[in-house]
Amino acid sequence: HTHAHTHGERDMHTRSDKGSLDDCGLDDAKVVVLATALEYNSTLTSLSMRHNRFRSSGVIALAHTLQVSMALTELNLSSEQLMSVEVFDAMIEALKVNTCLQTLILGVPNGLEATRKLQVIVTMLRDPAREHAASSAWGDTKPASEIPLAEEAP
Repeated sequence: HTHAHTHGERDMHTRSDKGSLDDCGLDDAKVVVLATALEYNSTLTSLSMRHNRFRSSGVIALAHTLQVSMALTELNLSSEQLMSVEVFDAMIEALKVNTCLQTLILGVPNGLEATRKLQVIVTMLRDPAREHAASSAWGDTKPASEIPLAEEAP
C-alpha cells in the first residue's frame, strides 16, 4: 500500500495550509506517529488538534517535531487534559529553536510549576529573541509583574 489516496486528493492536501484533527479520538500513540510525519511537513501552517485523548507523551512528541519542522505558525492542542511540567519543558526547548510558531494553545497546567512554565512560554511567544525571553523569565532580570499570567483575573 504505497498510495494512501488518489492523485487528486494528494494535490488537495498539499495545497491546504490549515488542518483540523479536532475531536478525532487521537491518543498518545497516534499523535506520536503523526508528529513523526509532521517532521516532513512544509506546507501545513496551522493545525488544530483540540479535544482529543492524547496526554503528555503526545504533546512532547509534537514539541520535538517543532524543533525540526518550522512550517507551523499555529498549533492548537487545547483540551481539558492536565498537562505535566514535562510538556511545558519540552515546549520551552522547542521554542528556543523554532521562531516560526506564533500561536500555541495547550491544555491546563497541572500544578504551580507547570503554570509558571506556561508563563515562560507566553513570554517567549511575545519576544522574537526567544532564548533571551526564556532566561529572563526565569532569572531576576524581569519583575514577576512583567511576566504575563495566563487567564489572570484583574
